[in-house]
Amino acid sequence: MNNYIVSRKYLQLQLKAFSGLNDVSSRRGGVYPHPRTCADTVLGGDKPRQYFGYRAVNEYTCRRVIKSSFLQLLCGHNTRFLFRTALLFLAFVFTAVAADARIIAKTIPYQSEGMKLKGYLAYDDAKTEKRPGVLVVHEWWGLTDDIRKRVDQLASMGYVAFALDLYGMGKTTTDMTKATKMLRMVQMNGYRWAQRGLAGLKVLMNLPQVDSQRIAAIGYGWGGATLQQLVFKGTDIKGAVLFGSFTPPSADQVKRVKATILVLQGSADPYLDPNELTDYIGAMDKSGLDWQMVLFGGAKQGFSDPNAAQYKMKEFAYNQAADRRSWKQVELFLSELFQIADPKIDK
Repeated sequence: MNNYIVSRKYLQLQLKAFSGLNDVSSRRGGVYPHPRTCADTVLGGDKPRQYFGYRAVNEYTCRRVIKSSFLQLLCGHNTRFLFRTALLFLAFVFTAVAADARIIAKTIPYQSEGMKLKGYLAYDDAKTEKRPGVLVVHEWWGLTDDIRKRVDQLASMGYVAFALDLYGMGKTTTDMTKATKMLRMVQMNGYRWAQRGLAGLKVLMNLPQVDSQRIAAIGYGWGGATLQQLVFKGTDIKGAVLFGSFTPPSADQVKRVKATILVLQGSADPYLDPNELTDYIGAMDKSGLDWQMVLFGGAKQGFSDPNAAQYKMKEFAYNQAADRRSWKQVELFLSELFQIADPKIDK
């Protein structure tokens, strides 16, 4: 097989030609046989010339260069070259994409009333401007992997998301008896319960990436009850999403509420009392607050948790359709709350 030399100038020339340029006017360079075989005849060109009717030509031989032949010469008939080149190109593309979206996720230690807590934070480090923050409040199982995935999901949408820790040291359980015990240890002291929620909110609002004037929160189950406490105290939460939890505010609490409220409720939730639902709707309509509720037919408690079966309770069941649809409601709610045309925030 003949050896070939490919000069950089000629490579640029031919690539331009294959892109549609007909004017070939490079004075130096070319694809030609090795100098040992015909250096005297090949290197004697004196003027650059135009060759009409061809997309690309070899300026030294004055012959038309066919794309397939050119690529064979370029690659030396070595398919591994092409394969490696393709891999490098793909690596470059994926690296560029990754540079545009770098999700940072980490555990954040903090304290409340002397209790050591471990929250979970996620945000897109590629963004430099301050963004809306979303507080996520876990249900009675603790700060589980499902809650962490929601935080990651919110970060991928462009928000700074932080899941607080109500139990301390990030404790979790799948056992109902243990979960009830941990919940009561917090809930039996109303002041302590409120402080745990406020401490998590403070962490989020003080983050340098967060616009503290644009804060929303999402509460799951018992976490929804915790979130309602924060909202009823008049904190600067602009929007609250409640999964499977709702309590009407008192007349005094209504005056302090600054949040728009979205309730996402499963219609088949065993803990759902029809009378309480009717009372809630009546009270909220009377309150004049900006609120809405979406019922998902056939959905039980924990309908948005893909791991609901591990709790081994008939009251809990994952519902894929309700999960997907409810999250669409969350996306719409947040984008409208912060007046964002695209839920992914930054275009």
